[in-house]
Amino acid sequence: MQVGSGRVADLQDSGTRPPYRPREEERQADFLPKDSNFGQNSMAKSNSAGSIWSELFAIGLYKKNQGRVARQLTAVGIGLLVVLGAYTLSQTFSSDTPALIRVGIPTLLAAIGLWVTYRLVNYPRFADFLISVEAEMDKVTWSSREQLFRATWVVIFTMLFFGAILLIYDIFWQWFFKLIGFLEF
Repeated sequence: MQVGSGRVADLQDSGTRPPYRPREEERQADFLPKDSNFGQNSMAKSNSAGSIWSELFAIGLYKKNQGRVARQLTAVGIGLLVVLGAYTLSQTFSSDTPALIRVGIPTLLAAIGLWVTYRLVNYPRFADFLISVEAEMDKVTWSSREQLFRATWVVIFTMLFFGAILLIYDIFWQWFFKLIGFLEF
């Protein structure tokens, strides 16, 4: 056996493995996005989650017991924006506009917006994001109430201290500039 010949037979005899060289398909897959269906037939795509339009008209909940708090708070926040937007729209109509239009259009838009909000927090990609957010928030070590009050007082005291220092500097520089005649009041 020659040393450094690099032949596979020589490497098998010596008990070591040849270096791994990926096939061309594996090298191409490294450059493709993770969601890419490159090299898959069209039948494989039917098993994935539906489009946003099909999800919009679905009724079921996606992973209903996971990420409930994050999804509920997100839905409440978006829902409040939708309702406030509809209310603002209702206030833009003049008083001589028929009540059916003045109240009906904002109510219809609010209902549609609330339905879209409900479906959005159950859309698989967004719901998985909110589930992971809640899981990460559970890992956070939160300060105790005592630590929070102590840190708050440190911040308040520091702000007051630096405010007093700046006031002293300001008074000194005003006195100095008046003394040399640069400022005249």
